[in-house]
Amino acid sequence: ISELFATFERAPLAAGSLGQVHRATHFDGTPLAVKIRRPGAVRSVERDLSLMHEIAVLIERHIAEARIFDPVGLVNHFARSIRRELNFAREGRTMDEFRRLFRQDATLYVPHVFWELTTDAVLTMEFIDGLRIDETEAQAACGLSPADLAANGARIFMKQAFEFGVFHGDPHPGNIRI
Repeated sequence: ISELFATFERAPLAAGSLGQVHRATHFDGTPLAVKIRRPGAVRSVERDLSLMHEIAVLIERHIAEARIFDPVGLVNHFARSIRRELNFAREGRTMDEFRRLFRQDATLYVPHVFWELTTDAVLTMEFIDGLRIDETEAQAACGLSPADLAANGARIFMKQAFEFGVFHGDPHPGNIRI
């Protein structure tokens, strides 16, 4: 860690099912967020997907009414999606694409990805400080209008979906800062 970062906080800032995020500092002084895939996450996901597939096959074989929902097809679709989420370098490429698409939009900032510190299991990006989207009292204390924030969020969502044809699939409060 000391060879890659000037500082690195060992206690995670945030954690999810696939990984956790740590604060760090680049040697040039840039504050960083380092997302690290949990050890064993790939093995656990693959084990769970295998079990889901076996159950879907049994459902299709023994419950005729369920075939209309294509349980095996649904599991296969979910498997493709979750395997993409396990690849943090792919997430970084998506961030770069969002950054490029919204480069002319002063109301949205997408963190810079540090590719020399990113792999399939580690995503290193610029740390963005600010208020979480669910910190409404702090927003009010700063004079921010909930209606303006909602309108801007809706405009960004519509622009990404209908103009650019892309979709941010994980817009929870931990991923958005004001």
